Amino acid sequence: MLYPHEKLDTIVEKMRSFGDFLVPYNFPRVPHEEEDAINCIKARDVHVDGYNLILHYSKAEYEHNYVESLKVLGKYSPFLPFILVCKIGKRFLGEEHLSLVEIFQGNRKIYCWSKVTDKDGKAVPSPHQTELERRIFEGFSYRLMNPSHVNFY
Repeated sequence: MLYPHEKLDTIVEKMRSFGDFLVPYNFPRVPHEEEDAINCIKARDVHVDGYNLILHYSKAEYEHNYVESLKVLGKYSPFLPFILVCKIGKRFLGEEHLSLVEIFQGNRKIYCWSKVTDKDGKAVPSPHQTELERRIFEGFSYRLMNPSHVNFY
């Protein structure tokens, strides 16, 4: 369902809260197959800056840290303005130690942001940060991941 009048900050707050609730049901706590069964409830259709989008937020707990991920894709458009992709990524994940991978699926580009945090929620560098290309867009610094190095199982 599309929520055209809901503000982005409200969407972020609700999706992050729900993401925290779902941590025990996400890989690596459960097998990939079990997580796949709940993936549909992690996504929302939203309207931001004139674009109909699908946002998918997830948070996973590992032994020493958390990994948060956000997928952003246009519901009807194959590409999105990168300024919009950055705006949404920063609102969900902050501006520190973000990584991005861009993939194509079904003739659409999917922008996947991720961030690693310690157990207190503080952003920390990705364990693979030295392998990632540093990029800057309008003063916003992030790391670009190569799709061939990402396992989407």
